[in-house]
Amino acid sequence: MFEHLSPSVEARKFSHPSQLKLYLPFLFLAFFIFIFIFSATRGPAGQAVGDPVSGFYSRFISANFDLPLAKDASNVSLFDFVLENNQAGASLYKLKVGMVGVYDLDLIDKLQLYHGSTQLGAIKVIDESGSLHFQLADYFLPAGQNHFSLRLVESHSAQPGTLFNFIIADRADVALKYKGTILFPDGDFPAESGLVSFLEQGYLAAFVSASADYFLAAGLPQSIASFSLVNYGESADLGYLRLIYQGDIDLTGRAFALVEGDRLLSEALAQAGAIEFFLEHRPNINQPRFFEVYALDLPAGNFSLTLAEAEALAYYSGQNIKLNRSLFLSDYQGKPYYLEVKEGVLNTKLLEGWNKVYELDLRAIGQDPLFVHKLSWQIDYADLAITDWELWLDSQPIMADFSLSANELTVKADWNRPWPIAFDSSRLALLAKIKSPGRQAFFSSQLLTDKKPLAPNSLAAYFIWSAGNDFFSSLGLPYLPLLPSVLSK
Repeated sequence: MFEHLSPSVEARKFSHPSQLKLYLPFLFLAFFIFIFIFSATRGPAGQAVGDPVSGFYSRFISANFDLPLAKDASNVSLFDFVLENNQAGASLYKLKVGMVGVYDLDLIDKLQLYHGSTQLGAIKVIDESGSLHFQLADYFLPAGQNHFSLRLVESHSAQPGTLFNFIIADRADVALKYKGTILFPDGDFPAESGLVSFLEQGYLAAFVSASADYFLAAGLPQSIASFSLVNYGESADLGYLRLIYQGDIDLTGRAFALVEGDRLLSEALAQAGAIEFFLEHRPNINQPRFFEVYALDLPAGNFSLTLAEAEALAYYSGQNIKLNRSLFLSDYQGKPYYLEVKEGVLNTKLLEGWNKVYELDLRAIGQDPLFVHKLSWQIDYADLAITDWELWLDSQPIMADFSLSANELTVKADWNRPWPIAFDSSRLALLAKIKSPGRQAFFSSQLLTDKKPLAPNSLAAYFIWSAGNDFFSSLGLPYLPLLPSVLSK
C-alpha cells in the first residue's frame, strides 16, 4: 500500500562505490554504521521517508472539500488528514500548516489540533509567512490509520464573507520521530483543505434521489417522491416541508405520508395545490438525510410535484434556516390500469431433464388485456449443464427468443405478438432443460426489475409491458422486486 522513497542527498553521498574490491564488504559495513549514527543526530532536512533499518514507513492522506459555516459555528473540523503507519511507536514530531486568507488573530487563536478525540496542543508560533507551528510533546501513534483534525473551537469573531484555506506544502512539514530518527511520510504534496467560508446563517439544499417521470398505478399506496436534504453552514432540526403539485387531477383531500427509511415522520392532506408536512419529532440535518413521500390513494391522471419549501431550526444562529431553492421532483403518469406481478409456485428440487425454474403470477388490472414484451432474470448455477429453454403461458408453450449473457437471461416475445395477460390470473413459467446435475448442483434465478422509465422508441429495460400504444418498464409496478427461486439436488 505504501511506497519506500529514496534517502536524502546527505545519505546518498556516502554510498559511492570503491575500487578496492578486497575491502569492499568492510567499507560497506563501516559506511552503514556511520550513516546510522549520523542520521540519528541530524535534523529533519537530512532524513529519508521510511526507515530501511526498522522497516517503518508512513503515508499521509488528506481530505479536500469546501466548507461553508455559519458565523457562530463551534467545534467544527476545518482540515482533516490521516497518517497511516505500518508500525506503532512513532511520534508526531513537527507540524507546520499554512493558512491563506485569514488575518484575524482571535480566530486563529481558537484553532486546536486533535488526534481522534484527543487534543494534542496549541499553536506554538505563527511565522512571517502566516504558517502555523504546533507545539507537540512527542505524542506516540499506534499502527494503522491515525485521524487528525484541525478544529475551530468557536467562531464568534468571524465575519460573513471571510474565505480561507489550509495547506501543508511539503512532506518535511509533517515530521515523525521513530526510535530517535526523524522521518517523513509518503503522500501527495502540497496537500490543501477545501475553501472555508463564513455565512450569516446556514441554509438547506435538496437533491432528487430517484428517477423523475414514470408510470404510476392509480388506487395503490406507493412512493411518489424521493429526495435528500443537506445542511450548509450549521446543523439544524427539520420541522416543515411544503410540496406543490400541478396537473389535470385534483388531489384535494388525498392523504400523503413523509417517510425516512421505515420511520413515519408526518402525514398530510393535500389542500389548495400544496402538501404540507409538520414534523413533531424533528430529524437532525447534520449530514445528508433521505426522505420519501407516499401517496395512499391517487386517482388516474398526470401531475408534477415540486419541493417548494423546507425549514429547520439551526443550532448556532438559533434561527429557522430555509431551502436555498425549490426542487422539481417528478412528472407522473397516473394510469387507471397496471400489471400485477407476483411469484407463482416456486420449485426447490432439481432434476435431470426439464425443470420449472421460475413462475410468475400475472394479472391485468383496469384493462383487459395487457401485454408483456420482454422479461429478464439473473441466473446462477453450478455442477450442471443447460441445454435448452422454454416459456409456458397457462400450461402452454409460447414463442420466445432466449439470450443468456454474463448470467443475465433475456426473454423476448415477437414484437407483433406479445404475450397477453388477462383479468384472470395468468401463469408464466420459465423452464430449463438440465443435463448431468452433480451432487453439488444448484440453479437460482431472480426476476430483474427496472429503476428507470422506458425511453421512447427504446428496448433498454429488463421488463417491458404495454397497454394499447403505451409502453412501460417495470418501474412503478407494485409488489416488485420478487423473491429468487433456488433449486438444488
